[in-house]
Amino acid sequence: PGSRVATPVQTASACAQRMHAQLFFGLLGPNGPIPETDWEMFLLDVVTPRFPDGLTVLHASGHWRKAGEPMQREASRVLEIVYDESPRSRRLIDEIAAIYKTRFHQESVMVVRAPAYVCF
Repeated sequence: PGSRVATPVQTASACAQRMHAQLFFGLLGPNGPIPETDWEMFLLDVVTPRFPDGLTVLHASGHWRKAGEPMQREASRVLEIVYDESPRSRRLIDEIAAIYKTRFHQESVMVVRAPAYVCF
């Protein structure tokens, strides 16, 4: 019978404890939808300089309800960043959310942080 090729196994040195942040950005502003070009510029000017080692952006659809108003659907983006836990990294993520809220007149940006065991 044919020979089998062993599958490489992840080594412990390729894995580490990190933090995983997800930031949820609504794309409906007070003047209508936020243009894709504006989102791309925000990513280029604000996000990438703070986390130049990499990130992931997912296109999503969400629901949002402002207090006292009916629920509305809106396109959204989910930004995922894996990073080393530090006060600096936490501050950079908070800055990204704050700048987005100001720039695009948003009431909030949801941020979810969780520990992650990451292997490359």
